[in-house]
Amino acid sequence: MKRMGGFIMQICSTCSTTFSEEPLRADDGFFCSEVCLPEGALDELHAISYVGILESYRDYVHRYGHFSSLSERDEALEEIAFLRDSAFVYFAENPGHFYIRQIHYLHDRIYELYDRVFSYFGDLSRYEVFQGLHLTWHNLPADQCDRIIQALNDWLTIEERKPHISYNDNLNSETEYRNIISFPDELLYPNPFIEALYEEAVTAYGGPGEEMEEHISLERMAICPSCRYPEPLEEFTEIEELKQFVCEGCSTYRW
Repeated sequence: MKRMGGFIMQICSTCSTTFSEEPLRADDGFFCSEVCLPEGALDELHAISYVGILESYRDYVHRYGHFSSLSERDEALEEIAFLRDSAFVYFAENPGHFYIRQIHYLHDRIYELYDRVFSYFGDLSRYEVFQGLHLTWHNLPADQCDRIIQALNDWLTIEERKPHISYNDNLNSETEYRNIISFPDELLYPNPFIEALYEEAVTAYGGPGEEMEEHISLERMAICPSCRYPEPLEEFTEIEELKQFVCEGCSTYRW
């Protein structure tokens, strides 16, 4: 066993392959796969059950490292909970048997995996950030709003770009307090198209300045895992009991 790049690496006792997955265990070593287990190992009591639980655990560790939404995470939690409960059944068996002890050990590892998946959205560093253009229309004269909207729409038409516009399908200073333009599918930070739009908006406003910054700004955006809409990352709020960060709207109206 050795450590490489922060991972505990195992060396298979049969084929000498180096691997980072949870190893299969037998009385005389660690093994990379069922094929490498010693002859007769699978004939031991509960060995087949152990291998089945371990292979499912390995699969879940591999598949459940990234989530885009709470629904994806919750589906994973259901599968992991079922596997955890399947392992728990063996706590009623005699712990003197080698593979019963290994299943008990796996139960604890599955529980740890469940907790990691449950807490996935409690770490903002896991959120994929992209750039947005934040436009606040409040207290901005109507003629200035119109000039900015016209300049941005003209640029988007010329460049043949179709952005996501938050809080409305179109830029609208009459019905909205603000709009945010972003290209969430591109996941770029910075995004040259957003920065070009920013320059267009600043020019249409009348030039840079402190007052301009109250109405036109570049924003770090992320997809809210609850509503799946792009929202300003700085407005995400932690729901402590659920171990997740969600946008301001979801934190206000869903919890």
